[in-house]
Formats: sequence, structure tokens, C-alpha cells
Amino acid sequence: MDTIIPFFYDYPARAMRVVGITGTNGKTTTSYLVRAILRHAGRRVGLIGTIQAMIEDEVLPTANHDARHHRASADACRKCARAAWIRSS
Repeated sequence: MDTIIPFFYDYPARAMRVVGITGTNGKTTTSYLVRAILRHAGRRVGLIGTIQAMIEDEVLPTANHDARHHRASADACRKCARAAWIRSS
């Protein structure tokens, strides 16, 4: 799914910088800290996590790991074009 979904939404990640955070513990905390640092630096930032997507000051609920999650992620990507992007999962 992750390979084919961007095709249908015109590859939104190509127009932005993407930061991925992996590991066992601390991903959510790390993503929120990176988001805060980038926003303080004046960057436009979007974040997709397992509970919500945040685009600047807008908060969108997400459904984790199903078709709605991919649709919500793609919609959030389009809203954040040309912004820094953080994805935590």
C-alpha cells in the first residue's frame, strides 16, 4: 500500500523535506520535540502520528494502519506541501 498510495495522490512528499523517526521507545516524544524546534525556527511543519496529524496549528484525527489512515496521510501531505514533514509511527 505504501508504495502505490503516493501514485494516486501525485507523490506529495516530493515537494517537501521528510524526517522519519524509528525505534522502540520515544518516537512520539522525539517527533514533538523536532516539530517544536522546527516551528521555533520559523519552518512550516506537519506531523503524522498514530493518534493525530498536525499541520501547523490544525489538528486532524487519524485512524492508524487502515485505508482511512493512508487517505488522511495523503490529505495532510497535500496541505503541508513545501513544509518540513515529520512522520511518527
